[in-house]
Order: sequence, then structure tokens, then C-alpha cells
Amino acid sequence: MSVKQALQDLEKKMSEDNSHIQSLNGVLQFDITGDESETFQVEFDSGTVKLKTDELTNPLCTLVTSGDNLVKLIRGQLNATTAVFTGKLKVKGDLGFAMKIQSILPKYAS
Repeated sequence: MSVKQALQDLEKKMSEDNSHIQSLNGVLQFDITGDESETFQVEFDSGTVKLKTDELTNPLCTLVTSGDNLVKLIRGQLNATTAVFTGKLKVKGDLGFAMKIQSILPKYAS
């Protein structure tokens, strides 16, 4: 599964059941490294979520990882804390926002 498809699936799941994202406000950026080098943003606004690949805005938090690791993270096959400590995931910016995302992602894991 491609990174874009995984993020689109996540966006759809969050839109269908927004109960876990009501308190999220801000932009999370994913900087994908390696062969699939690309930047994606997910904008949260009081229960709404929007995947963005253009017209990027200033993110609260940026996660830097490979495409494979991001897909594993979204699917619940990679623990974010473990990924940070093993160097598979780097967090820049608001660590509190990243921790909120970490607690919410398992609720949407496929």
C-alpha cells in the first residue's frame, strides 16, 4: 500500500468516526524519506480532518520517517515510541501534539 493510499484511508476512517479527533486542532506534517520522498499534511479542526499535498501550511508538528514505516505506524504494526527510540521516526515541533496523535492512531488502525 502506498503512503498516499494509507493516509487517504486514515482520513476516511477519521471522517466517518470523528469521535476521537474532536479535540484536535492543528496541522501534522509527514516528511517521507527514501524512494517515496514526499510531504503530506493532515489538518485537524475540531472533528474534521483533511489530507493535503499542496498549499501546505505551517505545521504544529512534523514526523520524519520512511514510507514503509509510516504505513506500519498507521496500520498499528509499529509503535511510535519504539520508532522514535530506534531512529525510525523523528519528531520536530510540538511533542504534545505528536503524543495526542500517537494515542489516537490505534483507534483507526486497520
